[in-house]
Amino acid sequence: QTGEAADMDLALASGRGPTVITDLEGRKPFVQDEDIVQFGQRDQKETIDEGSQQIADTAINVFELDTIQRRTGVEKSAYQALNLLLMQPIEGFWIHIDADVIHDKEMPAVDYRLPGGLTFEELESVLKILFDSNQVTGLSLAIYNPKLDPQHTIAVKLVELLTSVLKAK
Repeated sequence: QTGEAADMDLALASGRGPTVITDLEGRKPFVQDEDIVQFGQRDQKETIDEGSQQIADTAINVFELDTIQRRTGVEKSAYQALNLLLMQPIEGFWIHIDADVIHDKEMPAVDYRLPGGLTFEELESVLKILFDSNQVTGLSLAIYNPKLDPQHTIAVKLVELLTSVLKAK
C-alpha cells in the first residue's frame, strides 16, 4: 500500500517493483513464484481495496488464514506447504516471518494490525514442522515494533518462540 520496500519484501524478491531493486546484476527474479509459499494471508480484502496486485493472480502458493485455521487445520496446512516446497528443485528454503501474522490479540506490537492471525502456539507448531525437514537455511523476523511493546513482554514471547523451535534442532 505504501510503496515502501519494507512493505514489499516478497514482491521485490519475486521480481515485482522497480528494476533498480528487483534486477540486481540481471538476476530478476531472485525467487521464482513456484518456489514461494505464503502462509497465513488474511489481508486480501485490504489489498483489493488499495488496488494492489493480487497474489492469487501469480503462481505463488498461498495458504489463506481462514483455510488454515477453519478448514484444513494448522499442522496439516504446514505439511502441505512444506511438501510444495520440497517438490521444487531447491537446496533448502528461507523462512520469513512478519510478526503481524500472529493473532492481533497476542501481537499488538505491530504497526499494521488486522483481526485474527495465528496464535503463538500455532506458529510454533508450523515452525517446528518446517525445521524438522532439515531444509531450513535461515529465518528472518520482521514487523515487530518495540515502541509498541514498552514492557518487552511481546519481545520475550518472540524470543521464547524462536528458542523453543531452534532448541528442538
